[in-house]
Amino acid sequence: STTSDYFIIGQIHSKDGPGNPLLKIRYNDGYIRTELKDDEDGDDETKTQIKENGGSTYVGKGNQFEIKIQVKDTKVKVWLDGDRMIYEDVSYWDDYACYFKAGNYKTQKDSEGVKSYVKIHSLSITHSDS
Repeated sequence: STTSDYFIIGQIHSKDGPGNPLLKIRYNDGYIRTELKDDEDGDDETKTQIKENGGSTYVGKGNQFEIKIQVKDTKVKVWLDGDRMIYEDVSYWDDYACYFKAGNYKTQKDSEGVKSYVKIHSLSITHSDS
């Protein structure tokens, strides 16, 4: 078997909307990339592999890093190790009930026998109706 360097580690899915997730956080050969849907149909997406301050999203292989995802007032924000990667309006997705997912989701074709490893050191979730 071989080891995969291309997999999803976090997502925001809709319970009742398009089958595609609103947001995917992807590990891509040592880099962290966000993939955010641009419309309510979930057909188009923007991929971001740089921090807003111009910094690299390289975390390497086997290294610990921190991802923070926040959705508030129809805005989604993602931070990598304390530096913001995206801050986007997602009001077009506001009619859908959403939930977060974290784990290891292989997405490449012909992934049978391919292994990838994700170790979650800590996971916390807060929710507020306000």
